[in-house]
Amino acid sequence: EGTKFVSLENEEGEPANIIISDDTYILDDTEIIEGATITAYYDATKPMIMIYPPQYSAEVVVVESEDENVKFDIFNEDLVSSDNFLKLNVSDETKITLQDGTDYEGELANKKLVVIYDISTKSIPAQTTPSKIIVIADKGDDMPLYDVSSMEIVVNNEIIEAPAAYTNDQGIIMVPLRAIAEALGYEVT
Repeated sequence: EGTKFVSLENEEGEPANIIISDDTYILDDTEIIEGATITAYYDATKPMIMIYPPQYSAEVVVVESEDENVKFDIFNEDLVSSDNFLKLNVSDETKITLQDGTDYEGELANKKLVVIYDISTKSIPAQTTPSKIIVIADKGDDMPLYDVSSMEIVVNNEIIEAPAAYTNDQGIIMVPLRAIAEALGYEVT
C-alpha cells in the first residue's frame, strides 16, 4: 500500500525495477508516466535482494527536464559532493527547503541534498550557484536504519545457521561472511 513498482530500461536497454514508497522524494511531485526519462537515486550501502532484473528502493526520483540539472548527494563542510564532481556556492537567492517545502536554515554540510542548478563551471569539481536545495531529512543520527540482529540469513532460498548480522556505528550492515560463503559451497580458510 502506498508503494509503486516502476519497470524501466537504461540507455543500453538493460531492465531494472524501481520501488517508490511513501518515503521516496519525487522532485516537484512530478507524475511518472510511461515513456518518461527518470533518474532514481538509491543508497548502495543498504541491503538488496539478488534478483534479475535488479530491484532498487529509490530515495529520490527526478523526472528529467531540459531546463535544469539535478544532483542528489552528500556534501562535505566545503559543500563539495562525495564524488568530488560538484561544489556549491550558496547565495542569498538560493532557496533552501526541507522535502515538505518548509524553509531550512540549518547546516548543509554532511546532509543529503537535492541540488537544482542551471549552469556550472568546467573546473574540477565543477562549481555552481544552485537555484534550489532540498534537504532530505535524516531518520535520526543515533538510530540505525535497520535492526538486522533478529533477521534470518537466507542463502539460495534456505535459512542458514549463522551468527546474527548487525549494523555498525557508521550504519553499515555487517553479515557473517564465513557462514554465507560456506552455504554457497566455498571453503573458507
